[in-house]
Amino acid sequence: MYADADPMPPKQLQRVLDSAWGDGWPRQFSRFQGRPIAAASIGQVHQAQTSDGRDLATKGQYPGVRASTDSDIANLRLLFRVPGAVPQGIDLPALMAEARQQLHAEADYTQEAAQMRRFGQLLVDRPDSRLPAPDDQFCTRDTLAMDFIDSRPIETLVDAPQALVTASAPIGCGLSWTSCSPST
Repeated sequence: MYADADPMPPKQLQRVLDSAWGDGWPRQFSRFQGRPIAAASIGQVHQAQTSDGRDLATKGQYPGVRASTDSDIANLRLLFRVPGAVPQGIDLPALMAEARQQLHAEADYTQEAAQMRRFGQLLVDRPDSRLPAPDDQFCTRDTLAMDFIDSRPIETLVDAPQALVTASAPIGCGLSWTSCSPST
């Protein structure tokens, strides 16, 4: 289900996908759901089916995320100049540089795809786990495409039988239950 944020207007979504995949991208899909199925922190998730029948979850990044990151860091730097806002001994320039680097890494979906592959390799011997694999054809800096795995939010474990909760716990984020939903 779509979260609280307003979805990108269709023309804006079209521009994001045209920029990432080229003008003819719709021909590569037999179905692309225009209404998002989830909100991500810096984008939104759409369900799609490729023309060869693969079901995908595709995440498109909101335009301007990287630029706003730099602006936000600059604003924080100004805020932290207020006397007493930062404990003595903190290397504020180094802290701000690290924050900027981390936020830019978060906004690079090619890095996220690489981390998904790495995590998948760590779980290769866990038959009780399912992790969506990225689809490199549709992974760019601003878009991330992965296997669509129908799942339920981890919050539903609150009311789940204890045996299911216990079985999911060793996997860390409950991958066998949630399949690490692409909505984060």
